[in-house]
Amino acid sequence: MSAPRRLVGSDQSEHEQVARIRAGDVRAFESLFRAYYPDLRTFVDTYVDRATGEEVIQELFLAVWRRREAWTPAGGVRAYLFAAARNQALNAIRQRKSASRVVEECAADGSIPGANQSDRNPAQQLSTNEVETACREAIHNLPESNRLVMMLRWDYGMSHAEIAFVLGTSIKGVEAELGRGLKSLATRLSWVRA
Repeated sequence: MSAPRRLVGSDQSEHEQVARIRAGDVRAFESLFRAYYPDLRTFVDTYVDRATGEEVIQELFLAVWRRREAWTPAGGVRAYLFAAARNQALNAIRQRKSASRVVEECAADGSIPGANQSDRNPAQQLSTNEVETACREAIHNLPESNRLVMMLRWDYGMSHAEIAFVLGTSIKGVEAELGRGLKSLATRLSWVRA
């Protein structure tokens, strides 16, 4: 039987490090995070985009910390972390596909709120329709993560917390995606302001 692996930057064995984490030692947990974060990020990025990958790894370590008292990584810390990261990345993919399907179904059957605005005169309606068409086209051309967040926010009026729940991400992640999406839309729709 081989000796327990030493964590990067640590003088303790893996078993001792796990015991310290289970006891609530923040330094031991930070050492674990620093030791595995770079490799886990590279690994998860093969499954999902960088923003989602960041959230997956943060959620993984948050889950370890929250359940630290009962944490017993079967197969070793490295194997556990990589398996958990893979599972969370696959869950993120499934959640996004599910959310995307709901958005597409609602758009296809015309149940998007605000689509029927008959109280405007024909000239206003034509101008509004042109802008709405341009906005929808610009949103459609955004990266998937931005597109889903923006559609859930604007088309369905969901709060940041609701969007985070639907997409299985954090509220900060939703806010970041909205910010990136808005910047991209401002560039793509600069003619509307002219």
